Amino acid sequence: MNEDKAKQKVNNELSDLKFVLQSPEGRRFVWRVLEQGNIFHNTYVHGDQGYATTYNDGRRSVSLWTLNKVLEAKPEAFIQMQQEHKSVKKSDENIEKLEAKQIDILSTSPSPKDG
Repeated sequence: MNEDKAKQKVNNELSDLKFVLQSPEGRRFVWRVLEQGNIFHNTYVHGDQGYATTYNDGRRSVSLWTLNKVLEAKPEAFIQMQQEHKSVKKSDENIEKLEAKQIDILSTSPSPKDG
């Protein structure tokens, strides 16, 4: 492959990724890939004789490659994904708190038989 074709291939790959990162669905998918690779956590598994750690490192390698491509294609998308993930996580936590309150209210309410 000559140099022009190689550059065109890289440009096409980055263009594809920019397209994916334009939509919330695409950013959520890429974020899940990053999470599945445990790039935000240690991959070492104590006492596993190297197999689980090696497996985890392979997954992490794919996620790190993905992160590098995101940062190359559209660096601001990573910050946007972080903010969106934080917002969804906070929303999920609020829903869990509300559900816990509802369960608590239901469990302390007198039943119709008691009334």
